[in-house]
Amino acid sequence: MDALARLIRANLATVRTVLIILGWLLASSSVLAGNRAWESTANEIYGNSSSSSLTDPSNDQQLSKRWLVLDQRNPAIELWDRGHIKVCFDEQHHPIGEKWIKTEDILRGRLEAARKLWRDFGLDDKDGWFRFEFMDRAFCDDRTRRSEYLLVEYAGLGNVEMATTVGRLFNPGSNVHWKKAGSRMFLSDSKRVGTGNVVSNFAHEMGHAWGLQHEHQNPRWWTSEYSKEMTTYPFFGQNWFCKDLADYQMAVNRVMEDPSFPNKDEGKAAICTHLTAATRVRFTGAMNWLPRYDAVGPLGRKEPDWRSIMIYHSRCGGSRPGSRAATVMLRNDGREIKRVFRPSQLDIDGLYELYGRERPKPHFLLQKTNRAFKRVYWKTSRLCSR
Repeated sequence: MDALARLIRANLATVRTVLIILGWLLASSSVLAGNRAWESTANEIYGNSSSSSLTDPSNDQQLSKRWLVLDQRNPAIELWDRGHIKVCFDEQHHPIGEKWIKTEDILRGRLEAARKLWRDFGLDDKDGWFRFEFMDRAFCDDRTRRSEYLLVEYAGLGNVEMATTVGRLFNPGSNVHWKKAGSRMFLSDSKRVGTGNVVSNFAHEMGHAWGLQHEHQNPRWWTSEYSKEMTTYPFFGQNWFCKDLADYQMAVNRVMEDPSFPNKDEGKAAICTHLTAATRVRFTGAMNWLPRYDAVGPLGRKEPDWRSIMIYHSRCGGSRPGSRAATVMLRNDGREIKRVFRPSQLDIDGLYELYGRERPKPHFLLQKTNRAFKRVYWKTSRLCSR
């Protein structure tokens, strides 16, 4: 029985390594902007994102089998050391009822609850790993340390904007406002955004801060009309209702005004099928659904992780003709993508593997401790309405 148990554990370790899907670390060379979003309308890119490769070339080869990676030459952004994120709140006060309340007093409790949510499902913060540490004012007021911490800002009462820098920005370039000289997290406490659960929404943003990207934007899950990396059985594309995105008409208006789209009908089609075209007209709804077809997706996966906290539900970004948002995406089999309120085991596994940490239980070493700095960008997407 002991020998059989050891064999099962060994096989589970192999399967787990193959199946891990890390939400990806992406970048773009354009400046993004848009309307109110699930994660941002304040979209900024700091420098030309790229990153260094792994010290061991064999590790780099294995990395491309598991994660979506672009070129790895970015000197501006990296992963947080051991996933330890130092956190500072901006010093703004916001009108809540008849009082003016500090950003920290509004957000900290639910950020702590979001970190607990990750911990409860397996991402512990022992020995300094994956800590979300709130710093004192003496540290936060020292602007020479701006690149060392994540600046948390409040969107304002009723505002549905959210955004998070994916990874740690430490070299944004010159002539940058001090707030933009490091990683940022812009949060809304509206229940009309994301899952409708504030703590779950904040946990989603934490996933971005550590390095996770959207599960549904993996190019391997889309039909060939949208992606060069199509699998044998794609999950997305046949039921993609781009025209029902809340900012579709605004994007069309920009196409009509943009001379770089000489054929307007082709332009209107392109913004719903190609990420580069959607980005050109700041079509944030499509930009955060369409696959990153210019990158290499992970191998060995047969379907998306439907339980990932990094996946959008079917009505995410939809217009609101009635009491509910319109459906913008169904699985190719016609089923809805459900809301997810907590991290999945593959989310947890992905972070352990990305940072090269051995997962405490079970004790699988998922990757050597050498790791690459990944490409990252200021995350943007549309409002996921309830």
